[in-house]
Order: sequence, then structure tokens, then C-alpha cells
Amino acid sequence: MLQPVGLPTIRVRAPAGAGQARGLDPRGAVAALARNWRTLLWATPALLALLYGIVVLAEFRSIIAQIYLDSDSAVAPVVGHLAGEAPSGAQIVLGNHPWYEEFLFLRLTSGLPGYRQLWDVAPMLWSLGGLALLGWAAWRALGRFAALLTVSALLCLGSFGRKLFFTFDWHGLSAVHTIAIAAALVWIVPRAASMSWRRLVALAIALGLIGVLPAASDQLFLYWALIPMVVTGLAIAWRGTARLGLRMATFAVVSAAVSLAGGALVAHLLRSGGVTSFPFAFTLVPVGSVLNNILLTFESYMYIAGGYFFSGSASIGEWAVFASGILLLAALVFVLAEVRRRVVRAGARTAGGDPTLDARFAYVVFWATCLITTTAVYLLTSAPEDVNGGRYIIAGYVAIGALVPLLATRGLGWRLATTAAVSVFALSGVYQTLNQSFAVTPPTPGPLQAGELLRFAEREHVSIGYAGYWDAEAFTWETRFKLQLYPVYACDPATNGICGFPTVQISTWYTAHPHERSLLIVDPAQQSPAVSGLNAAVSPPIATKTIGSLTVYVFPYNLNTTLGD
Repeated sequence: MLQPVGLPTIRVRAPAGAGQARGLDPRGAVAALARNWRTLLWATPALLALLYGIVVLAEFRSIIAQIYLDSDSAVAPVVGHLAGEAPSGAQIVLGNHPWYEEFLFLRLTSGLPGYRQLWDVAPMLWSLGGLALLGWAAWRALGRFAALLTVSALLCLGSFGRKLFFTFDWHGLSAVHTIAIAAALVWIVPRAASMSWRRLVALAIALGLIGVLPAASDQLFLYWALIPMVVTGLAIAWRGTARLGLRMATFAVVSAAVSLAGGALVAHLLRSGGVTSFPFAFTLVPVGSVLNNILLTFESYMYIAGGYFFSGSASIGEWAVFASGILLLAALVFVLAEVRRRVVRAGARTAGGDPTLDARFAYVVFWATCLITTTAVYLLTSAPEDVNGGRYIIAGYVAIGALVPLLATRGLGWRLATTAAVSVFALSGVYQTLNQSFAVTPPTPGPLQAGELLRFAEREHVSIGYAGYWDAEAFTWETRFKLQLYPVYACDPATNGICGFPTVQISTWYTAHPHERSLLIVDPAQQSPAVSGLNAAVSPPIATKTIGSLTVYVFPYNLNTTLGD
């Protein structure tokens, strides 16, 4: 560089220790900046997922209150609490999904101070624990970045997904147990070959005992967790060395057998004690219905993610829903294609087995099998009738999130695309949650109706009554059991005759206290099963009140004496 005449060259010297430690080389500063930008880029999904978590926690009170306005969500804590008041010999029907594990939890905690607050947060807490466990398994199997992608993607649920994981009887706890089994396989595979048979069998029995309650409670657990566990053990036996393969196959089979046998015993004991479920009849669908089930499968997966955009408007909120749905479908398709690609490239088994089989192999085989079996059962049976059937495939949804990181291992382009997709998915979840209205919409009963109904009941000295299912459970929960409403339905439309609701009930709801005052809620606006009119055979009410679409009748006796069979 040319210097002006008469001016000396100026040299800047860093303070002792500073320049040497940090350096003033512009190339080093640029490299450091580039590293920071790369770090920020790869961390974007986690940052957006953290923002989603903050939004959900800020709105948690409104979210959980709206969830429990749905009787399908409120019925578990209602039955769990009122079962403690049922006399000896009462028969308790839990619905067509025998959620025995959750029922036992509710019974054990029902007498605690602040039990309602505990029940509000318990499903969310064990779901977060399951997500953390899955993150650990993904980290051990695929690396830290894989764990970041998996946790970020699965944390950002849509409103229906939050209902599944924030309530008791929508199969969320079974999904958490499925994660626990996957994590156990990831942990044990690197250790199994050097483990003694005694310790291996003891660990298999311990894991099987963990699976006893979900095996008793949820017939889907067989397809979500136990079959994938056995397939994983057998796959390791086929591809791995004889020593590792025999141990892992034994571990998987023993653990599954303990879960199934123990589950059958627990279910038998609970049924013998009067706690049972309503028969849930489903069959294999005819060939002509498979196409409808294929479409329903895609729609249901999208619904869990919040991306069910069919028949929606063209608003910005619906575009966010559209983004979630399309990204979820893309993940499903690309994950299945990636699993197929890896199977094809695996080649034939080497002589003596592959000594390098590790946690990654177990992780991928388990979640791929879980996704395939869960989806196959959904596709081929009559159980799903609409998108609410998405509760039957939430383990498949978890499997998609668990396997998404495989796409990022294919190269830089795939890594960038996967990071961007998970980031957009998380951002869409944030926007949908912020954009969600928590206002109560008819015919759902809300807190204002519940308060007015309770004040009327207290004025008339009534503490029990009857209503259609969608009003009964939600009002009972909203009034904090001060007014207990038992579900009934119109079993004789010609005379407005009503019968006890058979699907979910405690038998003494319909037999006890014949001389006690009671009320009946007639709600023509409510969806079926509902009570739409007053039975002409009952005596005239002694008091009447209209609350929105509800007409409330008070009688000087217990209406259970007039119920049909």
C-alpha cells in the first residue's frame, strides 16, 4: 500500500493475550461467523419448537379447558372420580376402549388435594417424558441432530394431536409405553452380546412388566409396540451374529410374552371386579372399502398434525393448516421410501452375521415396523369411521417423526431440506395455536351454561340428573361434581322414552335413590346420542328453566325409576 509522504506507517498491536487468544485475522472472523450461522441454521427447528412450547404453556389453561368441554375427554376423569362413590357390586363400563391403566391412576389420585389440577397436567407431563425418552433414543441411534429434528417435529402438534396426548382415554399413554420399549431396545443392543443370560432374562421380564398395563388396556398396543419389538429381535437374529441374535430374539419374545400374559391377567382381575368395557365390534373391510380407508388414513395423519385442510377457507390460517398437512404427507411418503431404499441396499446376510449391528439398526427396524403395522391395521379394518379415528394411529404418527432424521443423513441437500421442512412445520404449529379461538361454540356446553345450570339446580335442591351423553359428562366435570349428570339417550323416539347409556356408565347411576329429586336436560340442538324431548309418560315437572338451547326439567323423584331397559 502507498503511504502519504511524511506520515509513518501505523501498526495496530493487540493487547497482550487478547490478540493471541482471539485473533484479529479477518478470515478467522468470517469463518467464526459462518460457523455461527450454520449452528443457527441447524438449530432453527429447535428454536421454533421452543417457541411453540412457550405458546402452548401460555395458553395451557384455555387449551385444557376447551378439551374437557368435549364429553369424550371429560368422561375419563368423571368416571374415575365417581367410581369412588359407587357401592360394592357396581358395574363400571369404561367405553369401547378399556383404559384400565388410566383408570387405576385416576382412582389412586382421586383423593389427593388438588387432584383436578394434577389430572389437568398429568397426561401432558407423561407425554413430554415420552418425547424426551424418544429424543434420547434418536440421539443414541442417529446422533444429536436427529434427536433435535425428532423432538422438534413431534412437539408441534395440532389441536387434535394435543387432545390425544393431553387426555386420559385417547391412547396417548400407550404411545408413551411404545416409546419406552423402543428406547429399551436402543439401550440393550450394544450390551446384549456381553450380558449374562440371567441378567438378560431379568431385564426382559422387567420390560415386559412395564408393558402389562398397556397390554391390558389397549388392544392396539400389540400392533404398536409388541409386534415391532419381536420383529426387531428377530431381525437382529437374522442379520447379526449368532451370539447377539439369540440374545435379542430371546429378550424380545420373553418381554412380549410377559406383557401379554400379565395384561390378560390384569384385565381378567378388573373384569372380575366389575370394571369392564363395551364390546367394540370391528372387522376386516371388504376390498371395495380399502380405497376409502386409504384416503381416511392420509386425512387422519394430517388431522393429528393440525393439517386437515379439506373444506377449509382460503384464509392465512388455513394456509398454515395446508402447510402442516402437506409436510406431514411428504414425511410419510419419503420416510417409507427411505426405509424401502435401505432394505434394498442392505443386501444378503453375510456369513457369520454382521458384527456391526448396533442401536441404529434396532431403532430403525422398530419404528419402521411400528409405522407399517399401525397403518396396515388402520387401512384394513372397519374401526376408523372418520378423522377422529386418528387416535388409532398415533403410534404411526410418532414413528414418522422418529424416522424423519433418516432423510437428513442422505447428504447436505437432504439435510437442508429436512431442516427447512421441520422448521416450517413448527412455525405452522405456532401460528395455528396463536390463531386458535378458544371460544365455546354451540352445541358444546360451556362454563357459562354450567354455572347457570348449577345455580338453578342448587336453588331447586337437586344434585343429580340425566342428559344426553355430550351434555352429561361435560357438565358434570364443569360443575366440579356438585351436579352429577348421568348419560341417557332416546331409546323410543315415538314417546321420547329414555334409557341408560350403555357404552360408558356406572350401573348404580340408574338404580339408586328412587325418592331423590332429579332433573332432566332436553337439548334438541345436541348431536346424537341426545335427549330431544320430554317423555310423555313421566309426571309433570315441578320446575322448568331454559338455558340457551337447553330446557331443564326438575322432578320430585329420581327419573331412573322411569328409564327403559
